Amino acid sequence: MTTKPFIRDMSFPTDEHEVFYGYLLISPSYQLAHKQRTLGLSKDEKQKVPKDFKKVLATYDACGDIYATTCTEWWENGGRDLFTDTAPKLQQLYLVDLTQDKKQLLSDFASYIHQCQTEIAQIPNRQIQLLTNKIRLSSLQKNEALIYEKARLQWISKKRVENWKLAATVKLHSRWTKELTPDSKKTIENVAARTYLGILVSKHLKDALVVAENAARGRFPCLDEVETTLDFDYTFIWEVSWKAATRDMSLRFKREREGIKVKKTYYERKVKPKLRKLKELEELIEIRARQLQRVR
Repeated sequence: MTTKPFIRDMSFPTDEHEVFYGYLLISPSYQLAHKQRTLGLSKDEKQKVPKDFKKVLATYDACGDIYATTCTEWWENGGRDLFTDTAPKLQQLYLVDLTQDKKQLLSDFASYIHQCQTEIAQIPNRQIQLLTNKIRLSSLQKNEALIYEKARLQWISKKRVENWKLAATVKLHSRWTKELTPDSKKTIENVAARTYLGILVSKHLKDALVVAENAARGRFPCLDEVETTLDFDYTFIWEVSWKAATRDMSLRFKREREGIKVKKTYYERKVKPKLRKLKELEELIEIRARQLQRVR
């Protein structure tokens, strides 16, 4: 007698899987691999190819063209099969009926082993392992958001956005952001704030680049230094992220109309519950205040 293998419900990607997809989307090495596999590289682009480009190509061959799809579609069409943490568990309990003949028992067990090995062979080769380390998901999301926001601002203004201005726009958590607005003119009083915020944002962007380049090599999340001269292409990032977001929203609305279950958005899962609790707290405070007024 055997038990069925335990298979996790991976209908939707976790936040970690979504963030991996997001960093892969902004990776300059992955963009280069995409061009290599589709159009071919120019002479100048070939000179920019990193020394370990074969690793990036291997990741691209596994993950595919993520620019023509959404995270949801990519996940459903094979993305979920790339991660070691989504693999089904084939550990099974085999019960032996000792009343049977020894020869029959060995024959049955041999058949069982063959069945298990067949199942294992059918499991896709999983190349990406989500690493367990001190890198927090919230930090990854914050740095990723900075990249997308910088891409958006530069697309709107058609010019380079200074890092201090990016910090002031997103209200980056720092005491220095209280002294500046995105439109602040340079003065003696705010020069220190501009300098510090510029350094702070620069570090966040550098960390995002390192994480993105490691993701393109199948390591995530990882801050190991990568030998490359490539940098973010903010115009490209804005174009692909806008298309992906628009397509994902259309897909979500379509499935909701058809009664198909969809994953809740970050706002629905994280922000909305906090706002609800805050509202409940305000109502309790108001009730308590009225009670105190009656006592007086």
